[in-house]
Amino acid sequence: MASESPGGSRYYGQQARAVWDTIELIAAERGLSASGLARAAGLDPTALNPSRRVTSDGKLRLPRMETLLHLLDAAGVSFQTFASLLDTGQAIPAAASALHSFSATPAIADAAVIRMIRFSRLNQPDLFDRAFLPAGRIAGDRWNEIDSPLRRTGPHDYAIRLDSDAYEPVFRHGSLLLLAPDAAIRTGDRVLVHAPGRSDRPARQRRSFPPPMLAAVMDWAPDLKTVIPLAGSENVALSPHDDQVIAHRIICTTL
Repeated sequence: MASESPGGSRYYGQQARAVWDTIELIAAERGLSASGLARAAGLDPTALNPSRRVTSDGKLRLPRMETLLHLLDAAGVSFQTFASLLDTGQAIPAAASALHSFSATPAIADAAVIRMIRFSRLNQPDLFDRAFLPAGRIAGDRWNEIDSPLRRTGPHDYAIRLDSDAYEPVFRHGSLLLLAPDAAIRTGDRVLVHAPGRSDRPARQRRSFPPPMLAAVMDWAPDLKTVIPLAGSENVALSPHDDQVIAHRIICTTL
C-alpha cells in the first residue's frame, strides 16, 4: 500500500490537530503553557511552538514518539489515557473547553481582583486564616492586589510571584502562579505545599517540615499523600493527620 504524505488526507489532518489539542489540554490542566510543559519534559522550550508544528508548505506534522512520551511522563499522564482521548474523539472539544477556562488572557475591565504575594514572603505569619485561605493585611510586605489574568476566578484564588530561579525549567523566575485552594488535587498536579502555622516559628518548633515549596503530586489519597519537590529529588510524604499543612493546586502560570 502506498504511504500517504503527511497532511494528505482529511483524517490525518483531524487526528494531527487532535494530538496537538490534547497536548495543550494536558499542559493547561497542569497549570502550564505548552512551552512550560516542554521545559518540564527536558525539551527545548520552543519544541511545541505553533510554528514548529507545520512543514514549510503548511502541512501539520506530528511530534516524534520519543517527544510525546517525554511530555506524558512530565505531566504524569499515561499513554493509554492520552490514546483514549483521541479514540473517543473528545480531544478537540475537551481541549478547547479547558483552554478557554485555564489559558491566561489579558486583564479586562471587569476582571476579578485577587491577592498576590512574592514567594519569598510566604514565611510571614497570618497570611492565611484557619481554613488556610488568603487573609490578613494588604500592602506593605504582605498581600498586594492585582487583576486576575484569568476570566474565571474562584472566590479564594490567589497568586504568587516567583522571585526565585530554583524551580526552573518548570517555572521561570518572575512567573506569576495562580492557585486555587478550592480546586481538587489529583496525581500529577503541581501544588504549593506550605505550613503557614509553623513557617514563622523557630526551627526547633517546626516539626521538621520543609519551608514553602512547589511540588508535583505523586500520590493523593486519603491515607497516602506524596509529593516530589520541583527543586529537589526526594519524595516528601505528607501525614494525613497533620492538619497544619496545606497543598493548594496551581491552575495557571503566566510571565
